[in-house]
Amino acid sequence: MTWEIYTLYLALIAAFFATPPDTSQLLIMTNSIQHGMKRSVLTIFGDLSANALQMTAAAFGLAAIIATSAAVIADWTRLCNRASRCKCSKNEWRALKTDSPCPFSPLVNHERKPQ
Repeated sequence: MTWEIYTLYLALIAAFFATPPDTSQLLIMTNSIQHGMKRSVLTIFGDLSANALQMTAAAFGLAAIIATSAAVIADWTRLCNRASRCKCSKNEWRALKTDSPCPFSPLVNHERKPQ
């Protein structure tokens, strides 16, 4: 066994012992101890199908929220873009007055003149 594989094995074991089992894992372990392997496999398939159903519902719910509020998201994006442009132009005007480069503008030469 190489050192990399052994280190990966130790990391996986540490991650396994660092996270306590959740309710579905406890149910699977209980069913496998009390009723055998066949019952625990059915419990595993039931748990995985419930997880898949929940993930699908969450994905469609999030997609519906984004679809219905697309105009609001676009307005907020435009507002943030305009605010950043105003801040940059404000800093550029200050840079012209004080002869210091604006850190936000790619148009301003950032090299200092030797004194």
